[in-house]
Amino acid sequence: MWEYDPLVYTPKVMLNYMTNILFLLVFLFVGLPSSAQSQKEEWQNYMATYEQNKPGSVTLRMDLINSAPLLDYEYVLVTGVNFETTSK
Repeated sequence: MWEYDPLVYTPKVMLNYMTNILFLLVFLFVGLPSSAQSQKEEWQNYMATYEQNKPGSVTLRMDLINSAPLLDYEYVLVTGVNFETTSK
């Protein structure tokens, strides 16, 4: 079994451990997310006319145009929402 060493758990040593852990946590939650997104997103919206001359809109993320398609992925997922309204 382990022996208790009073020198290991002094307040100065514990404060040093806590400071190091706090620095690591601040770096992980503040430093990494800000460096993960290196380029600014550029979204563009367009109005269009669809079936039966109905209006609609398209939203595109134009900053990805030079990096797409990603060859590591075999499929693309396209989503959308359809709705109808009675107002004119």
